[in-house]
Amino acid sequence: YNSIEILSSDPKYKLSQIKADPFYICPSQKDEYQQACYTNMLPGILRITNNDLIKGEKYIEKIVGKDSSFKGPIVSDLFHEFIRINLDRPDYNKIEGINLCHFLADPYRIYCIEGLSGGHMKYGDPNNAYIKGLAFCSTSELRDDEEDVCYNSILSRLLIWYSPSKSKDICKTVPGKFQKYCH
Repeated sequence: YNSIEILSSDPKYKLSQIKADPFYICPSQKDEYQQACYTNMLPGILRITNNDLIKGEKYIEKIVGKDSSFKGPIVSDLFHEFIRINLDRPDYNKIEGINLCHFLADPYRIYCIEGLSGGHMKYGDPNNAYIKGLAFCSTSELRDDEEDVCYNSILSRLLIWYSPSKSKDICKTVPGKFQKYCH
């Protein structure tokens, strides 16, 4: 799907319908492929919304016939991109990101926070992404349920990025109530 999204920007491939509506082909895909389709078309959504994540989220909310358990992870993936867009800003402009999430209705607010958390790991310095990620989790602007989802999002995936021993050392640095998310 990512290739289709990329090719849609080039007129020679005659994919103007997808360029105008990146989600155009997703409803017609088999159920087991639809979420991957929507997720891989997010760069197109960002292109047509000029990186306006709130407008992008509205496209996701309009997906017909799907509930928040389907749409939520796509919202999370969309908000990973907030970190990429703000890499050159101090602390990745995290307060603005949190405020954007607070603008969204539940349950998308939580998926948004999960996306910001995951974005720290996805786009941060590979050797030290957890430092800013965990600092984000302890930001006072996060509500209790947001803090919880943030720590869960980062700690439960440490082994993807780091060795077992480094993951264990990182886990020792977080408040005890969140260590349950360490594996």
